Amino acid sequence: MSFHEFKRIYLLARRNLAAPLAIGLISLGRWRVEAQEQSKLDEVPHRPDTALGDNDSGLLWQEQMHDAWSALNQKDYGMAEQSCKEALKTAGKFGPTDGRSTTNLIFLAGIYQMEKKPDLAEQTFKTAIASREKAGDTNAPDLVMPLEKLANFYYFAEHRYDLATPVCLRILQIVEKASPRDAAEIIKRERAVAAVYRIQGQYAKAEPFYQQTLALAATNEDELPDCLLTTAGFYQEWGKYDKAESLCRQALAIREKAAAANPGTDSQMNLAISLYGLAETYRSWGKLDQAEQFYRQSEAIVEKAGGPDSSELARPLTGLAATLADQGKTNQAVALYQRAFAVTENNLEPGAPVVEDVLHEYTALLERMNRSGEANTLRRAYQWRVLMYGSSRALRLNNLLESERLTGEALKLAGTFGSADIRLSQSQVQMAGVYRQQGKKDQAEQTYQDAIASCEKTVVPKSRDLIIPLQSLANFYYYTKVRYDQVASLYQRILDIVRAAPAPDPLEVAQWERNLADVYHLQNQNARAEDFYQKALASAESATNAPAGETVQYLQALGDFYRNDGRCDQAESVLKRALAIRERAAGSGSNPDAELDVAVCCDYLGQTDLAWNKPAQAESVYRRSLAIVEKVAGADSPDLSPRLMGLAKALRAQKKYPEAESQYKRALEITEKGFGPNAPQVADVLDQYATLLTDMKRTEDAKNMHNWADSLRKEHATQPE
Repeated sequence: MSFHEFKRIYLLARRNLAAPLAIGLISLGRWRVEAQEQSKLDEVPHRPDTALGDNDSGLLWQEQMHDAWSALNQKDYGMAEQSCKEALKTAGKFGPTDGRSTTNLIFLAGIYQMEKKPDLAEQTFKTAIASREKAGDTNAPDLVMPLEKLANFYYFAEHRYDLATPVCLRILQIVEKASPRDAAEIIKRERAVAAVYRIQGQYAKAEPFYQQTLALAATNEDELPDCLLTTAGFYQEWGKYDKAESLCRQALAIREKAAAANPGTDSQMNLAISLYGLAETYRSWGKLDQAEQFYRQSEAIVEKAGGPDSSELARPLTGLAATLADQGKTNQAVALYQRAFAVTENNLEPGAPVVEDVLHEYTALLERMNRSGEANTLRRAYQWRVLMYGSSRALRLNNLLESERLTGEALKLAGTFGSADIRLSQSQVQMAGVYRQQGKKDQAEQTYQDAIASCEKTVVPKSRDLIIPLQSLANFYYYTKVRYDQVASLYQRILDIVRAAPAPDPLEVAQWERNLADVYHLQNQNARAEDFYQKALASAESATNAPAGETVQYLQALGDFYRNDGRCDQAESVLKRALAIRERAAGSGSNPDAELDVAVCCDYLGQTDLAWNKPAQAESVYRRSLAIVEKVAGADSPDLSPRLMGLAKALRAQKKYPEAESQYKRALEITEKGFGPNAPQVADVLDQYATLLTDMKRTEDAKNMHNWADSLRKEHATQPE
């Protein structure tokens, strides 16, 4: 149960923004009721559980609907509409009793809404209802969903509450006649009808429906408190505070009894919500001392249950702040709003309704205190966060045009914060990332460089704020333009920054030293690479209270470097040190993760022994690794495959061909089972197996196996990502 959902109901009612028609109820047991926004549609359902009829047509319909959904995600409304209409034609093959035509029509109506075609949307919703009416009884439960979508359209999109009213009444009529009778469903629909009347200010018409919900819930102590609080909120808005107080007190008594019997987190939160509801009533009534008392009790319970940084504290904190402000204690109120905003901003997604509600109340108080500049800065800073968050989300969805648009808005807004603000650089980094994903390499490169320059103008030369733009450009040169010399230069700057910190973190220093070593190794600058691998190891070893495993990864990196450089004796030395550390950590072998760490160290040693032409030693360590992984992960684990192939290589090098072939066969079986018979991992096993067959003079078998591997790779290459 969430405080966020609870307060949302009060705000929706008080500001006449929306009623909970999207889910058919207003419930104070839930802090936020989300309106069904025009910009969102329900995701296309998977294949219905009912019979498909013609199977090919069913699969085609599903594909067409998912094409529509994908196009909609890209905001390609024309393509979404076209795909949806094609699906509608396909749905016509299934007969009047099949629900797919209705699903299609509702989805198409939603597209029309997004295209700002309200007349078409309304007509299509009505057609969806008609399609279900043709399928059976005009009071069939299947009609509830399309009717609800039309009610939501009238309510949220058109604000035609008079048109929403008869639709909600019809839904209520259907659920009342349903058999078996579902009291909880009836309560939801009665609340929806009440909400429609309520937002039109027709309180006398709304009241009977709220009273009916109380009567239905009277025998259910789990349902009753929510109904009491919802109805109390209604009376509070109507100005009948004595009735609201009475209902809140009844809900509080039930919740106090439940909390005493079961002092768990849920019951405590329910108690806090009831206290909050009573406090809201007293504040609206003008009884501020009583309101303050109950807000403080609610806050104390939530803080004890969720901790001092819980976002659930936002509601009682803002209620208390508003009460103190009404009492003239504005400085105390500001401090509470600051805390409420902090706990929501730090814990909830930017754009979450509860964050915006807190910010609205907070900045409104600042305005009243003649602190307009501060209020505007808070609003702009938050709006920048919302834009950047939306841009990142669009980028993850590969909606590049939307991401670019939002980032452009964030860039403009960032320019209003002054020359000493880091947000301009952060926005430029984001825009460069968009350009990079769009394939605009030159624009991306220039924008990353602009981000660094902006940051340099804002901060001191070795500020940590420079790390993100420097690292972003380094990643661009590493993965996109492949300029390792530029990567090395940028990594060196970052390393200088982390070393220059007042109390440098040895592990962070080690990380960047190793990154630099890796880049020098890629450039075949092995002397420099070795120097930084050794420095990274020394930095990691100097860290106090660091886990022993931190040192192991640097030993393994140095060992890999020595092996690749042909210095297998030095590689073996450092890798044995790593293995000894892991063996001490594993102890008697009671920790599976520690045992697997030992296996990994054995793998490193096995690779070195093979490179050093010591196949017998390699066989020994690979057998040990194999035994550990099989014990921990099971006999069919895909993690066995690389160990089996390592063991097979060691056996092949000793000309133990039958034993080697046995390992390859098992590796192939496990890989096909774990990744699928056509996976690229299978091709890797086949290639190595084919090499063994060549050694065994089975030339034709080897050729066939290579061809098999090639066909798998070609098949994988032609598949869409």
